[in-house]
Amino acid sequence: MQFLYSNLYIISRHFPNIPSPLSLSHSAKHFKIRYINNPIFFNFSRNNRICKYFFHVYLLTKSPTSTCLNLSLSTDIHIRSSVLSMKDLFIEDITPTTILSWQNELKSMGKTNNTINMSTEILFSIYQYNCKMHNKQYNPVQAIERLEVDKKEMQIWTLEEFNKFTALLSSYEQVIAFRILFFSGIRYGELLGLTVQDIHDDYIDINKSYDYRDKVHVKTKNKQSVRKVYIPKFIMEEIRDYISTFFKPTPTLRLFQHSTNTWLQSQMKRTCIKHNLKHIRVHDLRHSHASMLINNGVDVYIVSKRLGHKNILTTINVYAHLYEERESEVLEVLDSLIDNV
Repeated sequence: MQFLYSNLYIISRHFPNIPSPLSLSHSAKHFKIRYINNPIFFNFSRNNRICKYFFHVYLLTKSPTSTCLNLSLSTDIHIRSSVLSMKDLFIEDITPTTILSWQNELKSMGKTNNTINMSTEILFSIYQYNCKMHNKQYNPVQAIERLEVDKKEMQIWTLEEFNKFTALLSSYEQVIAFRILFFSGIRYGELLGLTVQDIHDDYIDINKSYDYRDKVHVKTKNKQSVRKVYIPKFIMEEIRDYISTFFKPTPTLRLFQHSTNTWLQSQMKRTCIKHNLKHIRVHDLRHSHASMLINNGVDVYIVSKRLGHKNILTTINVYAHLYEERESEVLEVLDSLIDNV
């Protein structure tokens, strides 16, 4: 964020009509809404086409607010910290050799291959956006191969492990929040965005997310994330009992007023350490839910829709190992066909 403001200082010196960072709200969201559509700003960025400016223009015009903040704070640091000062190069001046040198430099700084791949993917998207918006063809990232990454074993909880964890919680709000996450597979931002009117007879309506940093509702991660997620009856009854404890709840009242991702994550960590349980992240409850469905024979297309993935390939790539483990079931099906002939 500090780097974003330093760019604006430079821009404001050239164009006094654009306020200085001191007059901006300390949120990329507010900057996006108030200034990114300003034609003066856009022309300045386009005519100079310097990587550091274009980087922020790309993020702030293409990404949701929360994504913009996360990617800006991570990838921008990598570009800015490079001794090569790739941030100060013109878009056309960056070559495949420049990018390889940048990657090697990140390695020497202790960055993992996975982190470097993510930053390189952002750079690729920036060039693709530049090609689309300015009728350019040059994208040096196309010549760069992905770095090899050691796949970490997915950390999940079984139903038994999950029940042991929730039995140790004292907060009613925490119990309901974790049970919804485990039995629905929704994202934690979608959980925090739930309101009373999103709860129906047998499903919850996912139509928004929640940015706990700015304390506002935001759009879902993608269009496919707007969905109905059907919930077991016993969980729906627990949710309704939980809502009944509210004093005159309005339709737009958020179900989890005191929860944030950090709060949920710290509670998981403390409880797991104290009671010697396997420690997983809040997001791993989503993986646990998907794994439970796949291991019980639910079709990958249904799992993908339930999770709100942008396309089915995402689901297959993330959970391919679970399908490989079920390969023996193919033989059982074929053997049964032969037995019935």
